[in-house]
Amino acid sequence: MAYDCDASIAAKIISDCTTQKVGGAEELGWVGRREDLVVTYDSTNPVLVTGLTTKAGTKFYTIKGVKKNLNFGSDIVTATDRADRWTHFVSFPQFEMDAASIANLDAAKDLVFIFEAKDKSETGNGEFILLGLKGGLHKSADSFRINDANGARLLEFTNMEGETETASRYIAHIGTPSPTYALTRAAIVALESVPA
Repeated sequence: MAYDCDASIAAKIISDCTTQKVGGAEELGWVGRREDLVVTYDSTNPVLVTGLTTKAGTKFYTIKGVKKNLNFGSDIVTATDRADRWTHFVSFPQFEMDAASIANLDAAKDLVFIFEAKDKSETGNGEFILLGLKGGLHKSADSFRINDANGARLLEFTNMEGETETASRYIAHIGTPSPTYALTRAAIVALESVPA
């Protein structure tokens, strides 16, 4: 489904103590090349992803953080002569100092990240957020100072100018006949395996 440029608010907004969240994310996410991902979108809600697989011979990789060092979100891009768009954002430190790990992130570009955001005070299940799905994320900051941040390399990924996203984030709900947390997580974990 395409976005309606003339669309406006279509439901009530409830931002009170019944909907307030305690921000947080799992320490494990997934990352891979945008061109390797096959995405199915809901026919009525362009933010909702109902299917994810990788192309033959490709896979996604886990990204493991600690505490709150994996950060992600979005910023709106507005203009008087264009529809609203969003720049997605992911940041994390690289602690690995071996040559292969450094070369891996030196080459990283046009990526999709998947994270599980959770309201830690409620249930054990969260929402799976996908970033960079339409435009891909590229390094926008990459700094390394041996005496700063305990010698970690600090990386930030965002959309390139002109390749912004049509939604502030995409949400995965996967499963037939009814999407569930377990089916969605299983589909995302399956991205770690190379299909034939």
